[in-house]
Amino acid sequence: RPTSATCSGCTHEFDLDKPPVLQEVADFFSGHGIEDFTFSRGRLSEWRCRAKLAVRGTPEKPLIGLYQEGTHTVQDIPDCRGRTGGTATSDGMKPGHGNPPQPSRPRRRSVLWGS
Repeated sequence: RPTSATCSGCTHEFDLDKPPVLQEVADFFSGHGIEDFTFSRGRLSEWRCRAKLAVRGTPEKPLIGLYQEGTHTVQDIPDCRGRTGGTATSDGMKPGHGNPPQPSRPRRRSVLWGS
């Protein structure tokens, strides 16, 4: 069962196949005499732009998932595909299970404009 109805997800969870930028693109082409512009896209679902993992409970019985929208109640997400690797379960997130986290690239210390 999808948890999108109870977990705090993306505020843009509806009409994902009709982003505002698509209308801007159509208007641009229309302004250049191209009236029959079409963009083939499929129906989008099961998508998140952000997720804050909630970890509560005890070491013996952890509660791991996402907060239900507007609450601090942890929603279990055993079938969530928004996580790399397929599913997110308490056992899969305990130390020693699955792939260890990989270090990210080091950040640049400064940005030099015009160089």
